[in-house]
This record gives sequence, C-alpha cells and structure tokens, in this order.
Amino acid sequence: MKKVCVVVAMVLAISSVGFAQTPSTSAPTLKPAAPSMAQKFRASKLLGTNVKNAAGETIGEIKDLVLLRDNEVLQAVISVGGFLGIGDKLVTVPYDKLQVQRVDDNVQVMYNATKAELEGLPKFLDAETERDHLTLRARDLIGADVKNANDDTIGEVDDLLVTAAETVPQVIVSVGGFLGIGEKLVALPFNTLVIRSADDKDQVMYNATAEDLKALPAFQYN
Repeated sequence: MKKVCVVVAMVLAISSVGFAQTPSTSAPTLKPAAPSMAQKFRASKLLGTNVKNAAGETIGEIKDLVLLRDNEVLQAVISVGGFLGIGDKLVTVPYDKLQVQRVDDNVQVMYNATKAELEGLPKFLDAETERDHLTLRARDLIGADVKNANDDTIGEVDDLLVTAAETVPQVIVSVGGFLGIGEKLVALPFNTLVIRSADDKDQVMYNATAEDLKALPAFQYN
C-alpha cells in the first residue's frame, strides 16, 4: 500500500510540473513595424514629379510638400491645368492619399482622381512663390540653416524624408565639413525642431551644439 501511495504521489508531482511548464498560447503583442527606407522618399526628389491616375493620365505635378502648423498634417501641393506653368492652379491633397513608389530608380506618384476633380479642389495659393504663414513648406526648409539658442549655426537642412505612414517627416541635417566636403548627415525627428517665421523666412532651431549633432549616429540615403 505504501508503494502504491508513493507511486501516485510521484505521478501527481510530475504532472504538476508538466502543467506549470506548458507554454502560453496567447499571441505576443506586436508593435507596428517602422517604415523602411524603401517606404521613405526624399522631399527634394518628389518636387517636380508628375502625378498620374490609374488610367495613366498625367493629372498634375507636385510643386511642394507642406505641413499645416496647427496639426502638422503633411500635404502635397499639386499644380493642375494651365500650360507650361501659365494658368495652372495650386491645390493640396493629403500626402497619405498618394501612391508613391520607386520604379527603375525613379519616383512614381499616383492619385485616384481625374484632372477635372483636381481642378475642382479649393485653391491653395495664387503663385508657387507665395507664402502662407499657416503652413511650413519643404522648399523653404531644404537648405535652411539650423541654429541654436545662442544663434550659432550648427547645421543645414539637407532634406526631408516623408512616408505615408507617418504624419510628419524626418529632417536630415548636414553638420561639419566645408563646402560639402567632410560633412556628416544625421536624422532628427521633426517635432524636436522649433520652426518660426522671421523676416518672411522660416528659421529652424534645435537645442544642441554642433558637437552634439556630430555625436549622433550617421545617416545615409539608400
């Protein structure tokens, strides 16, 4: 009888260990994957790109990318109508409504609309060079000096990286070097910069020194 009790006890002990080690069947929580470089596009490469629809018709041209200052929603400024830039109209559409992809090392932009539907959108500005203080324009930011609170120039905006999945771009800043030789590129989140209008220009500020920027990981365009 004692032997039977011992055997039963051993079986129960082994069973309890087995249950304790049974792996959980609940699925792990997955974080959304960050957009890869293949999904990111340089703003400077998008400017001047034709916009086509599903029928292959050219319905406009990207003239600029803008961020609304109040909610930082990225918009594409598209010129539509006119001929050789004369009589065209500037309108905006949300960037995430565009289908942007690389085809044979070129950027292809598609938008699900007709030229007439684009022409029917509200006018953005009367001229490509006109300023709207409610928006930040990629054309104005690219090439702008980056300064700190001491008014020291610590870098220059080299480009903006945009994706359809993110509402605001990354800012690529060049630091160090001379006349483009020996410079280093670093990537900064857009919301870490302070951008304000001064003398009809956008002034870009970042709370750091040039040495702080140089110490950041190097960025490289693919």
